[in-house]
Amino acid sequence: LQWQRTFTTWLYKSHAANNYCSNLNYGGYSDWRAPTRVELATILHYDGDLALIDTDVFPETPSNKFWSSSIWLSYPWNYPRWIVDFGNGASYYIDNEKRYNIRCVRGEEYRNEDSFIEETIAGKTIVIDTVTGLQWTKDLKTEVSWADALKYCETLDYGGYKDWRLPNIRELETLVDVTERVPASHFPTFPGRRVWSSTTIISGSLALNINFHCGCTDVLIKYHKYNAWCVR
Repeated sequence: LQWQRTFTTWLYKSHAANNYCSNLNYGGYSDWRAPTRVELATILHYDGDLALIDTDVFPETPSNKFWSSSIWLSYPWNYPRWIVDFGNGASYYIDNEKRYNIRCVRGEEYRNEDSFIEETIAGKTIVIDTVTGLQWTKDLKTEVSWADALKYCETLDYGGYKDWRLPNIRELETLVDVTERVPASHFPTFPGRRVWSSTTIISGSLALNINFHCGCTDVLIKYHKYNAWCVR
């Protein structure tokens, strides 16, 4: 993917944002488009002080919400679109009439694939993503705090392996497909639930969490209890 480095400071409604990218001539190219929600999340950078982005690469980026081209399919009567918030790393769908920033992209559209196979090892089912190479537990640990989720995965003996860990937010994002509904993933027989990531926001009291009912990314207080899903 190739990204627009500098961008307009104008705030757009969602359809106008998509039109802006479609009509953009920048860097000698005219095949720009609005990024999908998954693509836009790949340039989040969680060590940022203000905007959660590498400001050496993307200078003067505000810690604002940015439009994507992805549509929330559960509300077909008005097709709200997804945004990514570069202030806290959250992503969710929102009213098309709101005005936010847009950063354009070019290149073949990236999509998370239905690339999972299951293997039974030592009586446990392990789900292997053949694209990323990551291996996931089929089972969830339910209703745990963030700290307990970390501890659970780090001490887990599952399928003959002991090197499990709580996934970071980028690893969890590889399972999200917002063109799917309840759950927003191709992961086999997975219920739409909130799952902790290991990624912490700078404040220290908050961590990122994905709600697979919709594919939304939230920033939540660490002592709240959700689910742990381990990776290796």
